[in-house]
Amino acid sequence: MSNHFDGKYEAEIKYRLADHGAFLSQLSTMHAEPFVVNNEETDWFFDTPQTHLADGNVSMSVRTMTPSGIKLWIVKGPAASECKAINIDDHEHVRNMLLTLGYRCTMTLTKTRSV
Repeated sequence: MSNHFDGKYEAEIKYRLADHGAFLSQLSTMHAEPFVVNNEETDWFFDTPQTHLADGNVSMSVRTMTPSGIKLWIVKGPAASECKAINIDDHEHVRNMLLTLGYRCTMTLTKTRSV
């Protein structure tokens, strides 16, 4: 999965599906090649106790993805289209570093996505 960040731009359209399996079957008949199917993603969001990031329209998170094995440190904002992300090896270590720097985990979110 090392090619996750190939290319300069990323465009995505997100859908909530009533029947995920039927949608994937339909894509298969069109010879689409999924990047990953049923990837479980967990995001830990961080901010200062004074909410400096949120106040500046910025979000910072650490994400793990299974089964793809991708781990990311992500900063979005302040513009809606701004997103910077880097691959990381040890998400627990990065989360601990952020806590040591005075950030706090404000929310944890887990979702399942196919890309």
